[in-house]
Amino acid sequence: MKQKLLLIGLIFFLIFTRFSALDTLPPFLTHDEVVYGVVAQSFAVQGTTLTQDQTWYSLRPVHPFYAEFPALLMTPFFWLTDNPLLAIRIPTALMGVTFPFVFGWFCWGVWRNKTLAWVAVVVAAVNPLWWQFSRLSYDAVYSTFFYLLGGAIFFSNTKRGFLWSIPIFALGFFQYQGFKLLLVPWIALLTLVWFLQHQKVSVRARLIPLLSSLVLLSVYIFFMLPQQHVEGRLEGTLLQDQSILSEIVDDQRRKALQSPISPLFANKFTALVQLSADRLLSSFSPHMLFLNSEPSASGFAVWSHGLFYLVDIALLLLGIGALQQKKTRAIGVSFLLALPFVAAPVIINLTSEWYLLRSFFAYTLMLLVISWGALVCWQSRFRWLVVVVYTLSVLNFASQYFIRYPVMGADAGFFSERVLTQYIAWVRQAYPDEPITVYTIDPPILLSSYLLHSQSLSAETVDQIAQTFRERTYLFDNITFKDACVDDDDETTLGITEAIRDRCRSLSDLSADVHKITIPALKDSGSVYEILNDHICSRYTLGTFIQVANLQQFRLHDMSEEAFCRQWITDLKKVT
Repeated sequence: MKQKLLLIGLIFFLIFTRFSALDTLPPFLTHDEVVYGVVAQSFAVQGTTLTQDQTWYSLRPVHPFYAEFPALLMTPFFWLTDNPLLAIRIPTALMGVTFPFVFGWFCWGVWRNKTLAWVAVVVAAVNPLWWQFSRLSYDAVYSTFFYLLGGAIFFSNTKRGFLWSIPIFALGFFQYQGFKLLLVPWIALLTLVWFLQHQKVSVRARLIPLLSSLVLLSVYIFFMLPQQHVEGRLEGTLLQDQSILSEIVDDQRRKALQSPISPLFANKFTALVQLSADRLLSSFSPHMLFLNSEPSASGFAVWSHGLFYLVDIALLLLGIGALQQKKTRAIGVSFLLALPFVAAPVIINLTSEWYLLRSFFAYTLMLLVISWGALVCWQSRFRWLVVVVYTLSVLNFASQYFIRYPVMGADAGFFSERVLTQYIAWVRQAYPDEPITVYTIDPPILLSSYLLHSQSLSAETVDQIAQTFRERTYLFDNITFKDACVDDDDETTLGITEAIRDRCRSLSDLSADVHKITIPALKDSGSVYEILNDHICSRYTLGTFIQVANLQQFRLHDMSEEAFCRQWITDLKKVT
């Protein structure tokens, strides 16, 4: 009875932390979510992409930077709700609820230890990484979930049950571009572990998933990849572009005395080792893992907290020690040695030093080691001390997520774009025919965001939308999104521009007689978007800064026009 109550409590915890205020927290949609979301909405309405050149079953990404299947998995939820934030996030929220049990099932399959399996369920349930990313629809989450689910099925004891892992692995393969190269090594690792478990049993049947993954990878490389025009993306990896290695070598030789032994220690191979080691060690930086996780590169996440708890440092060390025991050594060492290899997406990528998503699978596997450390503590005399410390750690993260994160993550998560689309919706409601021009560095993203939040994509508008995306004019409903500088000579058109643009002067530089209002940043109320020739919010008394008191203020669709303007629009001219 006690165990059932604990299980029920855990399920309620998972449902609450993954679904509570899901349409409000996070209060924004990242650009990845916008791209997948608008494609999913298009699938739901017309069965094709926005440009009407790909069907939902075409197995082609809409862009080389994005994967094939995430939008497809979101599609059914656009039939269930009109709220795009819910439709986009429900799939990962469901994964967040079920992942701890999948993870525990995987641990049971690997080590056949029931207590360890349940400890792993709890560790995965409260982990900060999966907690927050279950509420964001990033493709790395999709891929990791299906790779782990496939791994759990792979260790099935039934004669043919493990074969069901093959379609699950394939599903994970098409979820995230960065993890495609992990499929074969991952299944090879699982096959090795199964062999270590059953040394006296033939492993030929268990080779079927591995062979299937090789076939899938070959088909993808030789038949599907050439049709996807991914040359631009491959140029940003070591697989195709090795110019950075030449630059490192040239720099090292230029800053050294001439010597016949210089080529032995300053060449492309040593540069590759140096670069790979730097990326690998940075991706597993203790500071990022346990204190602050990439505030500059991943501001959409809870960067004020690590991906794990501080107490996990001790559990990680205990787990490494536990895996060195005789009964667990071979399998444990296999997983420990695999961690650098599953971080390969970080090592080969040259575009940016962004570790959070590219190492998401590796960070998830670290939970295996932490679970072993938690098991050691649970079986010790200090178990309740560890429970208390862990509980306090969970409460601390919960307070950061539900109280601090809504404000500090909003700006990095493009919340201002959501405010902008809602503002345009109010203008369009009051003045159906008024021309609106939005000056932005990324017209297709902003138009996609507007289509999502305004529910403008319908059977009546799909042809017009397809035409504007194909022709790249980005004109819809008399709203033009253009990558140009603001036309300050136009005294009639409602103009909206990004406040900070390198090649354009801000509206702040215009004549003092020009009246403008702004969409501000949450962190300091500075201008993000400037609005010229407004006839909606200017009729209300606007403040010079904004302050958010509760989550209800992020429910933009529930606010009246006046409440919206007073809360989210400012008039900085009053400051001067």
